[in-house]
Amino acid sequence: MRIVHYDGAPIASVRTAWESARDLAYLDSSVTTHVLWHTRATWAMQAGLDRWEVAGALGMSVKVLEDVYGHHHPDWQQNIANL
Repeated sequence: MRIVHYDGAPIASVRTAWESARDLAYLDSSVTTHVLWHTRATWAMQAGLDRWEVAGALGMSVKVLEDVYGHHHPDWQQNIANL
């Protein structure tokens, strides 16, 4: 069952919509949804957002978030920096 619909019909793929949005934003083909996913994770960590909320929004575990993006969080190495 498809959850996303347009004009009453199920959408089989979002590729066309993504390519149109990317073109309208003047982004080249190297910008993918995967790249934006990494960007969102990085920016969320840089903003110091709650790790549980960020992980849930991105569909990953807190462990993966901390292992891959933890060094972007303002708290990273804070204790050792304050020695």
